[in-house]
Amino acid sequence: MELQSLLNLRDVNVEELENRFKDLAQLLFQEYHIQKGNEIYDFHEIEFYYYTNGHRDAITYPRITEAGKWFFHQSGVDLTFKSDSENYGGILIKSLKHGDEIISGPLKCTWILFDVLDAFDMKQNEYPLIVHNEKTEKEIFSKKRKIDFNKDDETNQAKAKNKYKEDYLNFVHFIDAEYLFYWKK
Repeated sequence: MELQSLLNLRDVNVEELENRFKDLAQLLFQEYHIQKGNEIYDFHEIEFYYYTNGHRDAITYPRITEAGKWFFHQSGVDLTFKSDSENYGGILIKSLKHGDEIISGPLKCTWILFDVLDAFDMKQNEYPLIVHNEKTEKEIFSKKRKIDFNKDDETNQAKAKNKYKEDYLNFVHFIDAEYLFYWKK
């Protein structure tokens, strides 16, 4: 599967990461969707997070996973990159398109995709899967991720310095990274 192999960023040169993010966004938006039973959800808005030497995006949640897993955290659900203790990250699902409806917000997306799963007998049609679909052309844009942090607020700075310690400057640097991708009709 082309998509799953592209989720392994270990051999990607740090200078090429942003291009890989763009390529992955384009692939997800134009050639894949999430299917849960008979319901289809198109990726509508996604954010990229990746931490590695030379690209220390400190806000990224650590994880140890293979590429292409669902990873739950306090902000929502990610599609994971191949991750270990030194190189980790994923793609946060920010909004989905379901028919004419936009499901907006990473927690709402998580609830829609992973709501009401059988606790005793896992049924294939209850589990959301990323599946290939016919290619559709979409105009794709990027902008800053939506991270709640005011650089000018001293209280915010103190909290972030305490939380990120030696990675504080990297945290501030990546606040302005244009790693949120979306499309419009």
